[in-house]
Amino acid sequence: MIFALIRFHTKMSIVPLLSARSCHAVAVCVFGLLLMFAITHADELDSEETACFHILFPPKEYILRKDDPSHITVSIGDCPHLLTGSQVFVLLNSALVHEGVVIGEEIVFDAIGMNRIVLGWNEVRVTSSSSNLEQTSSLFYVSAEYLQTSFSDLVLQSAPQLDQTSEWPWHVNNKPFFLHHAKLAAMKPSVKIVWPPAGYTFKRMQYGPTAFSPFLRVDMSPTFGFNLAMSIDGGGMSVFGPIYFLNLHLEDGEHNISVALTTPDSQHVISDVQSVSFSVNQSVEYEEDGGGEEGSKGLFPFDADLCSSLARDPDGCKTCERGMCVDGSCSCFPDYFGESCNFSILSDTRYLPVKDPSKVWDFSSCQKFIQSEKLSQAMEEKLYKLQFPQPPLPSSHSSHHVLHLSLDDTSGFGVTLHLISQIFSSAIRNNQTVVMRGKFSYFRHRACRSHGRREDLTCFFESTQDAGFDRLNISQITPTYTANYQLHNDWHLPQQLNTSGGGLFFFISQLSRFLMTPNRNLEALVRRVKRRIGYEHPIMGVHVRHGDSCPKWEDKHSHLPGAKCEKLERYVEEMYAMKRLYGVDRVFVCTDDPVVIEELSLVTDFQFVFVPFDRKLFSASDWAIELKLLMATLDRRLAAESTILDILLLAGHARGANSFC
Repeated sequence: MIFALIRFHTKMSIVPLLSARSCHAVAVCVFGLLLMFAITHADELDSEETACFHILFPPKEYILRKDDPSHITVSIGDCPHLLTGSQVFVLLNSALVHEGVVIGEEIVFDAIGMNRIVLGWNEVRVTSSSSNLEQTSSLFYVSAEYLQTSFSDLVLQSAPQLDQTSEWPWHVNNKPFFLHHAKLAAMKPSVKIVWPPAGYTFKRMQYGPTAFSPFLRVDMSPTFGFNLAMSIDGGGMSVFGPIYFLNLHLEDGEHNISVALTTPDSQHVISDVQSVSFSVNQSVEYEEDGGGEEGSKGLFPFDADLCSSLARDPDGCKTCERGMCVDGSCSCFPDYFGESCNFSILSDTRYLPVKDPSKVWDFSSCQKFIQSEKLSQAMEEKLYKLQFPQPPLPSSHSSHHVLHLSLDDTSGFGVTLHLISQIFSSAIRNNQTVVMRGKFSYFRHRACRSHGRREDLTCFFESTQDAGFDRLNISQITPTYTANYQLHNDWHLPQQLNTSGGGLFFFISQLSRFLMTPNRNLEALVRRVKRRIGYEHPIMGVHVRHGDSCPKWEDKHSHLPGAKCEKLERYVEEMYAMKRLYGVDRVFVCTDDPVVIEELSLVTDFQFVFVPFDRKLFSASDWAIELKLLMATLDRRLAAESTILDILLLAGHARGANSFC
């Protein structure tokens, strides 16, 4: 028995072929041997010929980038002798770019130009005229970066040597890529999607008569000379011209947009494609505050590190009399103040710190500042939550949520503001809204009845209640208080403010600030008066009261029995003390006594400023001002403006020597 070893590709098998005794003739045996050799040799040729062709560049799945070679390299070698003379074809994207012949030795084709490319995936294929030779191929990717560098350089360098009668050889995406295209691409244009960011949701964008649609905003470099092309949701690229802002008319749902820059004739995309995915939902409005998920911290937040870099007093807590030591500084108990917390705002009548408070900024003063600001912010948020409820107040708002205050029966200005503050404290405790109605006697004049103004606090100050309360039928709610309500020592201090840095005085001062926030008209008046009288910082403020509260110092019928209104000389003593300590000689004087204004000229060591008006208006009789206002024997507007200006200018000074008689 004769056995033949036959290889089919990589599989080996032994096949019984012929038996010597079964051969009837030698010719038959020879024929069998030849057949065995032919089958074996043909299989070997198939394997070896496939390995003849090698694509050296670009290799499979290679990405052509900046300055990569702009030619194809193919190696042909180790081919069977029987294939010598066969033709070899190199194709780029199915277009013939080179042809050669198999020779008996290895040959390398390394100057095959890549003249016809597409942005994206390309294919190099090598095949042969031999039917027994399998082809080989390689896919590679052409980026815009490659187009802008190597390919454009190839065109720019080779085009001048091109015969004018020759067909233009360079194509991109099956379109001629001319010299001017190459010059533009060599500028390396780029586009960036500025808006929308990835994952953004366009919501309803219509407010009143103004409406906006979702839009695209891009940055182009260079900023001119190129067109913007855009594809929506996988569709074809549409060219929109040299623009950077584009309205998008899209239905609600998920969307994807791709953009790129093209040549001015819109023939070629010559930049990278940028894409973004976003959504449209115009059934909802924008409720975000624009400051991220946790909200904005604002321009200057209460940063815990604000005070960390400031100098600390190593003995800052040694004399902390009415407070406790916090981080090396004395934190005062409610209604106490000073470096050692040894002064009471409710009982002490004199406080002149050794150091000028306006020039001291250390760790201790910084801590007290932040503490005060945080309490002030908490108080403001509480008041606005009650007085300006969100969502806006419905017309059917229950009366038990409202504390009605009638201003029709008013007392003096200071007393009225004081009692309103006390009423607000009750409303805060009971979670109620204070609604003020009626006419305030100080504001019952023509100026408060013109230009839509009213004869109440809003004549001079910002409104303290939501406009929705104007729609309430307040007449059906019996006034809880009137403006002649007699004050009691019954303050409802919120627990949040009865803490370090807070207290009763702080609470009342915050209520007063809320009630007396100047409106635009009053702000303008204050500016005019300051400019007129020369009110400039640094300045000290002095209040000399000689009015209806003490017409005669020994008058046993005075409504402030035991009160003593000091002469100007007593105030001048304190003014000299402040001048020695702080070097201030400008003084704002608030008084209702014309004699005091005359006496100021005798004190030559100070520069006095005051609101100019005839103070005899208040001293012409011993009648109470409230009675004069009620009977219209006193200029109501002059009384209101002079009183408010004195209060605000005293509050706006840097230092105060004040008398509360």
